Amino acid sequence: MADSHYVFETKRPHVKERALGIAREIPEFSIRYIKSLFPIFTWIHYYNLTWFISDVIAGITVGLVVIPQSMGYAKIATLPVEYGLYSSFVGVALYCFFATSKDITIGPTAVMSLLMGQTISSILKTDTTYTNTTIAATFSLLTGLIALSLGLLRLGFIVDFIPAPVVAGFTTGSAINIVVGQIANLLGISGIDNKEATYLVLIKTFGALGRTKVDAAIGLLGLSFLYTVKHGCSFLSRRYPNKENQTTSPINILKNVPSGFNHIGAPELNPDLLRLIAGYLPGISVVIILEHVAIARSFGRINDYKIVASQELIAIGATNALGSFFGAYPATGSFSRSAIKAKSGVRTPLDGIFTAALVILALFVLTPAFYYIPNATLSVEIGIYVSTLVALVVLLIRLARPRFDVLGRLEIASSNGDGSKKFTYVPLCSMFQTAQSPPDGVLIFRFDESLTYPNSSYLEDQIVNYVKSNTRRVSRTAEKIGDRPWNDAGDDYENKVLENSKLPKLRAIVFDFSAVSTIDSTGVQALVDIKKNLNRYTGDHIEYHFTNILNVNIQRALIVAGFGEVEQTKLVIDVGIHSVEESSEENSEISSVEIGISNGTSMNPIRKKYFHLSLQEAATAATNGVW
Repeated sequence: MADSHYVFETKRPHVKERALGIAREIPEFSIRYIKSLFPIFTWIHYYNLTWFISDVIAGITVGLVVIPQSMGYAKIATLPVEYGLYSSFVGVALYCFFATSKDITIGPTAVMSLLMGQTISSILKTDTTYTNTTIAATFSLLTGLIALSLGLLRLGFIVDFIPAPVVAGFTTGSAINIVVGQIANLLGISGIDNKEATYLVLIKTFGALGRTKVDAAIGLLGLSFLYTVKHGCSFLSRRYPNKENQTTSPINILKNVPSGFNHIGAPELNPDLLRLIAGYLPGISVVIILEHVAIARSFGRINDYKIVASQELIAIGATNALGSFFGAYPATGSFSRSAIKAKSGVRTPLDGIFTAALVILALFVLTPAFYYIPNATLSVEIGIYVSTLVALVVLLIRLARPRFDVLGRLEIASSNGDGSKKFTYVPLCSMFQTAQSPPDGVLIFRFDESLTYPNSSYLEDQIVNYVKSNTRRVSRTAEKIGDRPWNDAGDDYENKVLENSKLPKLRAIVFDFSAVSTIDSTGVQALVDIKKNLNRYTGDHIEYHFTNILNVNIQRALIVAGFGEVEQTKLVIDVGIHSVEESSEENSEISSVEIGISNGTSMNPIRKKYFHLSLQEAATAATNGVW
């Protein structure tokens, strides 16, 4: 019998046809785009009492934290304390309209405040024409417009270009400056500029310990025993009433804090001022964007939902642009307040409305109570946040969005004419219509680029989304609407659950690394996150097979990360509609070829049973020889 060959022809559409197709889709695309700008309208009409109660509690809790915290951060930014409050309410009030994260809260942060203070100090050394507040508000407007533009153009993927090691290096120096500078304030030591180089801040602080004032007692008590200080002050006020209204204070206090919004107005866009701040604008914009998106993604992974980076840029851009008209300085996502918000049981992004209401109440009603707050107590809150420097990205665009294929197989004729079957593995797409998909519960993925920090987040999202769309979730269905996730509470919730239960359960994943020449720590962490996410989704420890690994160091990194271990403990009992015969397949032995280490280093063969020399061998092992 003559050899048969699989021949296929690709047909590319004519430029005119493509142009006409795009033109016909513009109206529908425009409607979808406008709707996508306001995710709130996909869930707000399902809002219920259960969500409301949880959001009120979380919103008020965050509000009680942000009021003193934002005043302390304003002092770090070399601004009057009321500007910290101005910067706090706009973000939490606006965010719910653009939110793709229920946990994050926007406002002043320690690193951004320090960076703002350093920048203002540098500008004023060059030109003293402008005030601190004018410079800060202008920065807020321009950084907001930059983030907003990137979000509207759906360029949120640029945050993937910024490497984690660079972030860590910049954060360390900023954190030391913040901590040491705030300790100096806590001890009542004046004259320490925490916007100088880190080593100068350390030297000057230790050299000035002999000038510690009585502020230290207030600061340390506030740090360790806030409630003790509160009740102690109340007792002393009753015991010595003639000392209650002293005109002078032995410690540094805030004194008058203006109430209400006294600085509403358009920020100054003087051409001379724009020239002064232009050089600082890119760095501050990067810190704002990265800090916010990194925190949002972190809480998304923890609480099992996906954030949309472009939408988060719109939120942070609108916050800073509008905040500038209230005299605010640049704000971004706060890790500490977001953690408090998550632990308080927040259910939807609408909690920010209640936080904003509390801040506005403080501005209009509670400012007289701030008079006797010691400056030292504002130094109690010492935060360490994420910041970064910008990296060159022009040559990394292809790496950031690599091709990603789900594979099946095509049968090809044997070259020796003995009738044995041979296969080639191709993408499951319209180009290969006769390609055979793997058995239910087995998926094969191929990366066309190395797995590194610019693309790891993208590939993680693609894999997890594909698995969740094509396999069954093992979890109990929420019986009451109040128990449903805030971002999945539509009318078709029951239909989605029913349709999902008909899908096959995920059993094994094969990763083809034939095009992966290197993998860094971020790439390994992405695979670990995929493993954790999908194990939780399937309720079981699924198998992860790797093939065509070109570099022995990649294999070592994967083994160190836990791939290759045999995990058999059930996590959740499968309650899907269709029962699946699993026992025989789960207990059968998987055959594999043991891979040697070129440098002679010995490695436990049991830990290498999921590493294969060829894609055919990996597919056979993943399917227990039935495919």
